[in-house]
Amino acid sequence: MGRVTIAGLLAHKLRLALTAFAIVLGVSFVSATLTLSNGLQTTFDNIFTNQSTGVAVVVRGHLDASGQNGGFSDAHRPIPSSLLPTVKNVSGVSAAEGVIFRAGATLLDPSGKPYVSGGGPPEFATNWIIDPTLSPYRIRSGAPPTHSNDVVIDAATATAHHLTVGQHIQYVINGGAKHDFVVSGIAGYGSADSLAGATVSLFRLDVVQQQLGLQGKFDQIAAGASPGVSETELRDRVAASLPSYAEAATEATVIGQQVSGIDSFFGILRTILLVFALIALFVGSYIIINTFSILIAQRTRELALLRALGATRGQVFRLVLAEALITGVVASAIGVVAGLFLAHGLYAAVSSLGSGLPKADLVLQPSTVIIGMVLGTVITVAASALPARKASRVSPVEAIREAGDAAQPLGRIRIIAGVAVTILGALLIALGLFAGTGAAFQLLGLGALLLYLGVSSLAPLTVVPIAGTLGIPIGAIRGIPGKLARTNAIRAPRRAAATAAALMIGVSLVVGIAVLTDSAKASTKVALQQAVKADYMVFANGGGGQGGISPTTTAALAKDPHFSAVDDLKQGTILVNGASASVFAANPADYQEFFTLDVASGDPNSLGNGNTIFLDETEASNHGWHVGDVIQVNFPAVGTTVTERIGCIFNPNAITTGYMISTQQYATYFPEPQTFIILLRTASGVSHRAGMAALDHDLAAFPTLKGYDQASFLALQSQGLDQLTSAIDVFLVMAIVIAALGIVNTLALSIIERSRELGLLRAIGLTRSQTRTMVRWESVLIAFLGLILGIIVGIALGVAVVRALAFTGLGHVSVPLVSLLFYAVGALVIGLAAAILPARRAARLNVLEAISTE
Repeated sequence: MGRVTIAGLLAHKLRLALTAFAIVLGVSFVSATLTLSNGLQTTFDNIFTNQSTGVAVVVRGHLDASGQNGGFSDAHRPIPSSLLPTVKNVSGVSAAEGVIFRAGATLLDPSGKPYVSGGGPPEFATNWIIDPTLSPYRIRSGAPPTHSNDVVIDAATATAHHLTVGQHIQYVINGGAKHDFVVSGIAGYGSADSLAGATVSLFRLDVVQQQLGLQGKFDQIAAGASPGVSETELRDRVAASLPSYAEAATEATVIGQQVSGIDSFFGILRTILLVFALIALFVGSYIIINTFSILIAQRTRELALLRALGATRGQVFRLVLAEALITGVVASAIGVVAGLFLAHGLYAAVSSLGSGLPKADLVLQPSTVIIGMVLGTVITVAASALPARKASRVSPVEAIREAGDAAQPLGRIRIIAGVAVTILGALLIALGLFAGTGAAFQLLGLGALLLYLGVSSLAPLTVVPIAGTLGIPIGAIRGIPGKLARTNAIRAPRRAAATAAALMIGVSLVVGIAVLTDSAKASTKVALQQAVKADYMVFANGGGGQGGISPTTTAALAKDPHFSAVDDLKQGTILVNGASASVFAANPADYQEFFTLDVASGDPNSLGNGNTIFLDETEASNHGWHVGDVIQVNFPAVGTTVTERIGCIFNPNAITTGYMISTQQYATYFPEPQTFIILLRTASGVSHRAGMAALDHDLAAFPTLKGYDQASFLALQSQGLDQLTSAIDVFLVMAIVIAALGIVNTLALSIIERSRELGLLRAIGLTRSQTRTMVRWESVLIAFLGLILGIIVGIALGVAVVRALAFTGLGHVSVPLVSLLFYAVGALVIGLAAAILPARRAARLNVLEAISTE
């Protein structure tokens, strides 16, 4: 049967080409994802593991669940600088220095604006470590910072922004005012030009402490070991001398934690991208099933002759699987190699956007090749199993019959199974969204898979109602070609549904995300209109970028007579029942001038009472709490657990969610305040435009901050959501392209199958132009079938997710009707584009050869 398999492949190589191309696209996505993520992960890991310093032990505070001190690993509480002499006096310590390393040092360009916006590489401020044995930084040119206005810049940043030694530059530290510095030197991070692509600015120790509000504190103390003293031995000695608020760790442990944090990030990124790649392969499986099903139908006589010559059912089954196996192996191999080039292209594209990515060595690892080959081949073979089973049932007597029509009714068993699978998928999705289980993502993934399989199995039932109805106006407008297109689209419901189902998956995901995005916009708009009384808001770096807002900014804006009231909200992290939760702090005296809580129960005026906490209805419901109950709240920034009384429970919206405490409590339990928004009310007699102009003028001194009114803030939020949606849609385009290839493949194969029919139509007067029109509109009807099914499923999924996320403030469901119109236009374009080659082939069919077929 081996020769027969090869002969079958060669005889149908063009018919299998598009199927193979679909696998190539999906596997190349997988290969590119693994190659890019593995290459970048290895590069980042090497930056940390290959740094050469004499640091043996690191002294730091205990783990801080609030994560406020930045960096590449878990945050730890700062320690007092008075601890440094204690560490230095430990036997075996050769040298020790205090280290500050924080995010929030924003470098400004010559025009006074940040070089890096919210989406760029991180920017860190640290101190120059005097002892070279303890420092990973090496001066390339210039000198270390010795004056209060000196700064050393990493070599990568200096090159990118054309900075030179002696040049005057400006910084904003933690959202404050501008500060002038002079570049005293340019340094590398060991042999690298930068620390994993980040901008690192090195100041004198006392300067960075003052700028970051860390006077008398270190983030950690780096200690070297004397000759003959091991890291673990020195760690134990140092730990024995430390107070209870500090801990000692070996440098190897610290680097391991940093690498673990990086690996975790790339693991999450890899998983997200692989999900999109698997979606593309899942869509491709529909093309495989459809292609092999059509080929089996067209080869019925050929397979029956094999049976008549003695081939068993098992041999025929293995014959089809062998063809699929060879197709899968070849396509997967091409996809793996194509993925390498795609990875290099993606890396170059991202690097050109100023992301600060370090130079990465992108090569195909054996694991990538194995995963790509196995995944592509297994999906191809698995998808061909059903057509192979059908092929094995061809009886020898069918060798003397004409090929049967593809229009077969849907059996009762398939309908019952389809309904059951659809319901099971919906239940699993509901469990994943609403049950709060730890396996939520697994339930969602399995539920979505079953839902799509169930809907796809039932889709043939919708072909006649949908495609038949849509075909009526096409027949009226386009005449005979339009009527023929309608007839062809509905004559084989299974085939049309399988082709449309591939498009349905991509469309449903795009529509679901659009519903989620539009609902988020609507919820934010309603929250702004109903809850926010402030006329203006101030955010850092366009509403959520790097850095924060300096506490001095609020006081500076409050001096402006254009505003009658100015205050800010602060944020942090608390532990409730051992779980991390966000908390914001407001001034009890005036917060109701700026926003209104949608009170469910309790007294909104009780915020200023001692040890009182507010929380939203979702948190209260999840824990079974009521107004007046007392709960234990841990403030990890200081390591203190406090008994808090619930004073008010409010309904969450897009602005206020989670927990809320007074600014007085916040000042006690959060030694490093994090202001995330400033709220302002205009003074009497000041117009809205004049107030906005005054705010912009005031913020000129704070270049990392920006002011918004409600309209511009809503536009900002919408822009961010649109950018996220566009990024997701880009990854889903691969699935939609594969689905479009499926339409091309189905039409091309059906034209081969209908050669005699087309020849007869041409013989009785159908022109080439009319033939092209017929095929073109048949393609459009299939595309619109996939569009309508996708819209229905997508809206259902989107609404379910919005309802499940109601606790985040998504209280309003909104369906983007304008976007749906654009998707309809897109489906029309896909249908017309997919029909170009099949229509051309149909129009060029030789009439005499077609009539004389068989």
